[in-house]
Amino acid sequence: MRPLVKSAMQTSSAVSRKIQKIEQEAEREKKKSKPSLKLPEPQANRSSLPDDHEDHPKDFLKTSSSVPRRLNDVVTAPPILKRSPRGVKAERKRTGILSMAQQAMMEAEREKAILRYRKMKESKRDTHKDGERAQASGDD
Repeated sequence: MRPLVKSAMQTSSAVSRKIQKIEQEAEREKKKSKPSLKLPEPQANRSSLPDDHEDHPKDFLKTSSSVPRRLNDVVTAPPILKRSPRGVKAERKRTGILSMAQQAMMEAEREKAILRYRKMKESKRDTHKDGERAQASGDD
């Protein structure tokens, strides 16, 4: 039991020395600095031990935003970027103007793609109907 009491006394004396040192440093800073208009905080609100993390930034600080973000918000359109992000050079946007030959080629490819899509959908529909017919006849 004696070692526990001894270690407890040592830690309490170390804490009291630390508090005295902090108070002395605070008094020195007050003497060096100009008098301020701030009223001192009442000692009753402060704990006996100083806060070691007082000067560090707090985690999860609230960000100032005009619209709060909520979970499961419904979005009707993608965000509009008014400016490009820092460090990104502005890219020149294509105006979409093509020569007549390019425009004709693009239109022909578009028509081919539409026809292939329609054939694919029709073949899927036919195979699906054939499968339903086979199941209906097999059930009888």
